[in-house]
Formats: sequence, structure tokens, C-alpha cells
Amino acid sequence: MMDILSENNRMTTPSYTKAEKQLITTLGWFRSRYALFMGLSLDRNADKESIEQFGKAWIGDFKEDWTDTFISLSDKHIIELTPNGYSLTEYGLAVKNNIDAETPFYKYEYDNYFHMDQQSKAHSAFCEQVYGLDLSQHGLIDQHELSFLLELLKKNSAQKILDIGCGNGKITEWISQTIHTFCVGIDISEEGVRLANQRTKNNPLLHFEIGNINDLHSSELYDAILFLDTLYYSTNIQRTLSQARALLKPDARIYAYFSQWIMDEQYAEGLHYNNTALAGVLHTLSLPFSCIDLSESGRNHWKRKLEVLLAMKEDFIAEGSEQLWEYRYREAYRYAHWGDNKYSRYLYEIHIP
Repeated sequence: MMDILSENNRMTTPSYTKAEKQLITTLGWFRSRYALFMGLSLDRNADKESIEQFGKAWIGDFKEDWTDTFISLSDKHIIELTPNGYSLTEYGLAVKNNIDAETPFYKYEYDNYFHMDQQSKAHSAFCEQVYGLDLSQHGLIDQHELSFLLELLKKNSAQKILDIGCGNGKITEWISQTIHTFCVGIDISEEGVRLANQRTKNNPLLHFEIGNINDLHSSELYDAILFLDTLYYSTNIQRTLSQARALLKPDARIYAYFSQWIMDEQYAEGLHYNNTALAGVLHTLSLPFSCIDLSESGRNHWKRKLEVLLAMKEDFIAEGSEQLWEYRYREAYRYAHWGDNKYSRYLYEIHIP
């Protein structure tokens, strides 16, 4: 039925094993925001132990055995041992970029997240308290924020919707049930899509498959496309929106929840709905848009999330889900302390002529 993925994205890289791909992309992200989320120094030594620890924290049970992988990648001149530990060679960096385009590091992160979520009653209760309903939510969209999107979809009578970055499909499913419309969901996470299909295999109004936000293709056309806090994973928002636009019928809509962070208050102009990174792309593409300001909702969300996590820590530990608690806590702590004057959030309704 669907043809979301291009031929390039159906191809794999046959010269590297799964373990090698994991280690290459893990080393590529070793000194990145993923380290900062864990409170780790970007200058820490990249020895085998620290790389294994970093990989396990993000990949979890999906991490392959890397015992022989350091040797195989050294033999292939992908990695080298330096005074600061293991590092990608110049050639290895090029390989890493190619692998990241097909299997980005966050693919492993979300495989691990949806796997942990599936096993945790504490996390279900956490979602109920923070979001108002357990839909395995990862981002910020609670029932209050979601209500605005539902009203817009009803107003524009969207009969066929594409949700890009659907995760395990629970939000997509809820939207479909609520407004009684056909929805397609795509996500880079194989585990998320597997769980979505397992849960909804007998529902004719839902279809899920693996897809990549950075390479969108389909033989179908839609009334609406959703980016539910997923445009941050686009390596080129202008290209992503251009590809999304080609999948829409005339007079269709793109709906995107988008948060804007700034590093310093001197850049406060960038928080305005008309000056965000997304708005800049929309101006370049000459796409008209309107906005709903959700900034207060977003600021309150991070604080509420942190408060609930602290209150529920022992519940997560008691069921053996401390890794999941730490994963949610790291992100919540970082953004709860970001600064109210350095953050804004909007729901964009983008009009397609």
C-alpha cells in the first residue's frame, strides 16, 4: 500500500555488521548533547569502558556485543586509539555520516525507550499524571495541547492523515479513534512500529511502517501531515517540509508542535512565533501559517514532569525500571532548569495552497 521509503533508505550497508554500525554511531555521538544529558564531560576519555557505558545507557537491551568490534573497526581503519581514547578516523567519520543518514543514533534511543515503556507500570502511571492519559508520550503534548490539534483537524475535515514520527503509534491511534479518520504513522524506531502494528493489526483505520523524517516518499496523498514534536530530528527542515508538501492534496495542512530554545536572553527575538527556526523556513518556502501559543504550557510541562518523576522514583526502582526513570529524569531536569525567558512553544498550522 505505502511507499514511504526511498530506494536509498531501503538499502543497508553490507560491509558493516550491526555491532559495527552501533559502535561507529555511538562513538560519533560520544561527545555530544547525549553526553550532556547524562551530566558527562565532553572531554572525558573515550576508553572501552566509558564507550560501553555510554552505549548501554542509550541503546539498552538492543546493544550488541562489542567485544570484538573495537578490533574489527581498527582493522578496517574506521577507528583509532589516540591519547584521549578511541576516535573515528577521517574515513571513519565519513562512514559514520553515511550510517547516521540511514540509522541515526536516536533510532537506538527510541527502540530502547519503547521497549522499556512497554514493560513499566510505573511509567504508565507517570504518563497518566503528566499528560492526562497514558499514550507512552515522550515529548510535551498532553491532553490539553492535543485538544487544539483535534479541533483544527475537525475544522478542516481531514480524512487521511500522515503522522511523521509516530513512535509506538498510541497518539496516532487516539487521534484516529477520536475524530474517526484514517491515519498512517511512520517512525525510524523498528521497535515502536512493531508495537504499533502488533496492537492495531485488526484496525482498518490505522497503518504503521518504518520511515525516515529525512527521506519522505509516498505514492499516497494526504489531507494533513503531523509533526508532533518531531521536526527537531530533521537534518534539514526546509527539505523535510518540501518533501512533506509533495505528499499533500491541494488546500491541505501541516500541523507542527515546535519548541524554541535560546542560549541567552539577548537572542529573545528568536522566541517570537514569527522568528523561530521553523518560522524562518516557512518564510523561505513562502508557506502561510498561523499559530497557537503554547509557551506557558511548555514551561509548566517540564516542571511538572520533574516534580512527578521525583515523587515516583521509588516506584520505578521497585519494579526494576530505574534506567527508564533516569532516562526521563535527565531530560526533564535539563529543560526544567533551562530558564523561562529562554523558551517558547507553538502549534503551527501551515497552509498548503
